[in-house]
Amino acid sequence: MKKYFLVIGLFFVLTMGKLNIVFAQQDEPPVSNNPDRKSIGSAKNIVKTDIISIISGELPVSWEHKFSKQIGIEAGAGVLLPYYVNMNIMQWMLSKHNTFPAFTNTKMGFSALFAFNYSFLMDERWSIGPVVHYRQYSGVLVLDYGVQCGYKALFFNLLSVDFGLKMYGLWQKSRDNVTYFYDTSSPFSVLGSSISIKLGYVIN
Repeated sequence: MKKYFLVIGLFFVLTMGKLNIVFAQQDEPPVSNNPDRKSIGSAKNIVKTDIISIISGELPVSWEHKFSKQIGIEAGAGVLLPYYVNMNIMQWMLSKHNTFPAFTNTKMGFSALFAFNYSFLMDERWSIGPVVHYRQYSGVLVLDYGVQCGYKALFFNLLSVDFGLKMYGLWQKSRDNVTYFYDTSSPFSVLGSSISIKLGYVIN
């Protein structure tokens, strides 16, 4: 399983590098040659969902608003589905405590997300910023907080694709004194990393 997540991480890095080359000319065409084409930085409002979160058991919807080509915020909420798949790459690769046999999410739950995005290196496709993610499972409350770096591409002036890598710390609290989420005997139990692949629709 650790090799599986290693392959995913390597694929993610190579994919972002390839996209940076393939879409460089598409994201930054001369305005005089293509005046009707938007860049990802000019998309003011985007509604998104995260494919990786759906796989892990969360159905999120978020809204990103850009104040400028460099600065934006993202806020969202989601429904936790009655299953859970651990997508914490750091735990799988660095810790032997990589399973949670006592954790089951048998009921629907609630999640919320808030992030600040800043485009750096004078390239609006790349961004970095703090992110907070709250999840209320049937047996445990989980809050992760950290930094996310991402790459964004825009297609047909309407569809966006975001690739993100997040490094975060974890806080959890059991709700029933029986269910646990992370094994506290592991030195990596309060650290995490994950990837995201968000598909979005540009409103304006």
